[in-house]
Amino acid sequence: MKIGISAIGYECAEHLDSVLKPWIECKNKYKEDGGDEFYISASHGLFPETYELGFPIHSTDGTIERLKQYESIGEIDYFQVLESPTFEKDIRNSTLPFLLCQDIDILWLLDLQDEIYTTTQIYNILNYVENSPQDWFKINFKNYIFDQGTYIDDFVAPRIWKNYTNQGINKFYYDNEILFNNGKHAKELPHTMIPRDIGFIKHLSWVGSKEYLTRKINFQKIHYGTCSYRWDDNINALSFNEEYYFKTNKKMPIIYKD
Repeated sequence: MKIGISAIGYECAEHLDSVLKPWIECKNKYKEDGGDEFYISASHGLFPETYELGFPIHSTDGTIERLKQYESIGEIDYFQVLESPTFEKDIRNSTLPFLLCQDIDILWLLDLQDEIYTTTQIYNILNYVENSPQDWFKINFKNYIFDQGTYIDDFVAPRIWKNYTNQGINKFYYDNEILFNNGKHAKELPHTMIPRDIGFIKHLSWVGSKEYLTRKINFQKIHYGTCSYRWDDNINALSFNEEYYFKTNKKMPIIYKD
């Protein structure tokens, strides 16, 4: 199979090497044993909402420089820097032309900020996808909050689409939602969730510095109109936003420890 990795990120140098390591290992393994082919197409882009918050077009933490290094030694196949604020769907779309030209079988979305797989998880998920009749797949994320020993398990997101069904992938039309060439939206088509025993992926979604977490909170307030987290200045730490859960009539998440 040919697997296309659509990777996007901004200001994500802290965990970038950990995020990319298993994919590069899988990519290099193909060269040795003639197995699955992995193609990595990456784009650096700033969301308009983040630009509105006053952040620069180019990351200041070395993200761009590090990704260029990966490209220079062939561990990333294609990399581009978008020079103006760009909506999430369009940053994702910018990775597609290269991948679709490789005639990929599978498109796999990767956020360079915080999604850390193992090589075993990647291969187990691929085996499940290859043997499933479904057109696309959601993945369970082990959503770390507050620190890297505390998590919740309520985050499941679209991540994998087959390119050999529905006349192939056309584009992202919203965030991580796919339109196929036959005019079908992915949400209309057969799909499933990867079982957690096959892939429960480490996701450092709400772990990090005050600057990063408050940026993410403020982004969500602009993008979604609300956020389920807040920065508590009294304890100088991230907290659940109780007002969000009261207004939406949702239960507070259950917290688990590793």
